[in-house]
Amino acid sequence: MNIFFSQRTRAISGDINGSNHSPGSRRMQPHSPIFSLSDEELAMVFAEVVHDKHVLPSPYPLAPVVLSHVCLWWRGVALSTSSLWTRITNLSQTALDQHLFRSGNSPLTVWAKFERSQVHSLAIAILLIERAHRCKELHWTDYSKASIVNIGAFTTMSQARFAVLQELELASQEYISPANIVPFTRGERPLHTISFPALRSLSLCRVDPVVLRSGPMPELRTLKLQEVELPMSQLLNMISASPHLEYLTLFTTATIIDVHPVVGSGSSSNQALPNSAVRQLKLPIHELLWDLAPITDFWRLFQFIDMPSLQTLGISFPADEDLQRWVHLFGDVHAFAPDEAPEVPIEFPELRSLTVEFDILDPSQPPSQFAHISYPNLEELHVAYKHRTRDFASYAAFPTPSEHPLFQERNWDNLRRLYLTHTKINAEGLCEHLAYDLPSLDYLGFDSCPGAGTVVCALACPTDPCLHDHRRPSSAHTDWLCLRLAILALIDCDDVRIDCVRNVIETRAFAAYGVHDVQARSAWGSSAFMSHVDKQENTPCPLEMLQIYRCAKVTEAGLRLLESLPGAPEIVFKNQVIKENA
Repeated sequence: MNIFFSQRTRAISGDINGSNHSPGSRRMQPHSPIFSLSDEELAMVFAEVVHDKHVLPSPYPLAPVVLSHVCLWWRGVALSTSSLWTRITNLSQTALDQHLFRSGNSPLTVWAKFERSQVHSLAIAILLIERAHRCKELHWTDYSKASIVNIGAFTTMSQARFAVLQELELASQEYISPANIVPFTRGERPLHTISFPALRSLSLCRVDPVVLRSGPMPELRTLKLQEVELPMSQLLNMISASPHLEYLTLFTTATIIDVHPVVGSGSSSNQALPNSAVRQLKLPIHELLWDLAPITDFWRLFQFIDMPSLQTLGISFPADEDLQRWVHLFGDVHAFAPDEAPEVPIEFPELRSLTVEFDILDPSQPPSQFAHISYPNLEELHVAYKHRTRDFASYAAFPTPSEHPLFQERNWDNLRRLYLTHTKINAEGLCEHLAYDLPSLDYLGFDSCPGAGTVVCALACPTDPCLHDHRRPSSAHTDWLCLRLAILALIDCDDVRIDCVRNVIETRAFAAYGVHDVQARSAWGSSAFMSHVDKQENTPCPLEMLQIYRCAKVTEAGLRLLESLPGAPEIVFKNQVIKENA
């Protein structure tokens, strides 16, 4: 029972739904306390009973219809409870009329999805448009042939103020811009600016933001633009109307640079600027997810928008050369700007998580622009390379940290999580980085990374050789790597062997408990030790969790044998928990 229901409501619901009652005892008596409840409370009790018995999605959109068919008494409850009819999903026109009428003036939550085969969608669209000002949430996905007409009608017929709307999502099959929407207004009178005083989340997919004619959005926290084409000036106008924006997602969004930023001392508000210049915006954005960012010019966005509070940055770079640079508008001429770097390094003092994805086969030429971005307090780094084949021989080697701009001349004292995807590991360079530059690392993950087996072996006792002739990097000959490592994740790493994993678990656990100088072993069996001494200063922590998915040379049966090892961690294999720590 929902803990937010009143105690009286919960008690009555439990009485109705009691499993020990006989059918006869469930008959409601004339003086039953249930008759003292309001219709609103009765509706909640009924919904709770239905959900408990049938595990229906909550809130169940057909609950009022089910309730109205129980008996005349419950039908009266259903018809008089407007809040039951406020959640509208993909309904027929008749059912939609019914919900809109019976919901009264209550705020609506609408999920409207028009499929490709749906022909007569305009009538339903107009019904929704006429009540759109009552929506608390409106999710409109239109894949029908009439998508331009439907959403065009919404943007032109809608009332000028959405007083209660908190979440708006518009997605269209065809791209909708001011040039192709069909006006539904009478005469040639100008359209009013639409007001969204309560809007907190806005998502547009193939819908030009200009068609919304939105004014200030003081409460907007989340903005997602997908497959949208717009000049930088329009993007900045939209974002500047949202002074409290916290989450920004740009997914395959094409932007033309038609203005240039004025930063630093030139951004004084008392100074007049030429028409082609804009002052840098400063917004409290916490998370930026950016797909298909121009690999050469991505830093320019941060000259237009200062994000000093940015904590999470996820960015992917395309393989298509036409998308690797931003198009600039010089007068009437579209052209690429010359390659250049920011004059002043771009700083993200609050950045904690960075995900970088390259849609290229050769990572040997990483973008040098990263050398001009500072993130001194980074805690999590995920570097991925997209590959359309599992032919590991085609993978280029990941640049050593000393050569990659992501790693050069940085303080990594705070980095706790490192995850690499689809790249050939240079074990020598990576182990050197692990040994000297990442003192706080407690999570290390490899996904489809040839060469990961050598790094895994290097995590074991530095004096204990690998039984499978993994050449130990010279940087890992004398020192333990990753003293604080608690979680090791391995996905699709075919050169990782069960014996190597066992060696890591066992030697790190023994060292953590004060047992050193582990002798070399040739087979599975009890370990022998040269000496038992007090725990030394520079010894590793035992592993707390091992995650292994689809590693060809590591079997579930082999992992089960690890359960008997002293200090064995929690082991997760193919999404199944094999062992949990007590």
